[in-house]
Amino acid sequence: MPRLAIKLSPEEDRAFQEFIEENSGLHLEEHAIRSLAEVVGERIKAVKVESPHKYLNFLRFHPQGKEEFPQLLNLLTIKETYFFRNQPQFKVLREKILPEIIKRKTKERLYHSQLRLWSAGCSSGEEPYSLAMSIREVISNLKDWEIEILA
Repeated sequence: MPRLAIKLSPEEDRAFQEFIEENSGLHLEEHAIRSLAEVVGERIKAVKVESPHKYLNFLRFHPQGKEEFPQLLNLLTIKETYFFRNQPQFKVLREKILPEIIKRKTKERLYHSQLRLWSAGCSSGEEPYSLAMSIREVISNLKDWEIEILA
């Protein structure tokens, strides 16, 4: 479906971002913010309202707004998954975050050190496996650790 070209005012853009974050917990990254106007334009056409303001009110107050909101989110979210999808994040995890945690936990431990990680928003499992591989690269003595990855 071709997307309707609209322009969101800074106030409308902010209102949509706040509404989306409050109702889904999704914080739009810079690349998603740029497509927000496109997606809103498409959904305005689909639900047959005249403006971004009326569409936001539709989402907030119309009985079908709760059914419409997932449609909006679906168009805004990334639908891809692969190992080490966001390289800079994994680099920081391997080079800074995990070494600091390991150092602290090693000083504190009596028997086994425990490391618990949460991979939120994982699709078919590549993200938690990427976490596990990153941990394996950083921790040489895995037998001394109790590691749990929630995904």
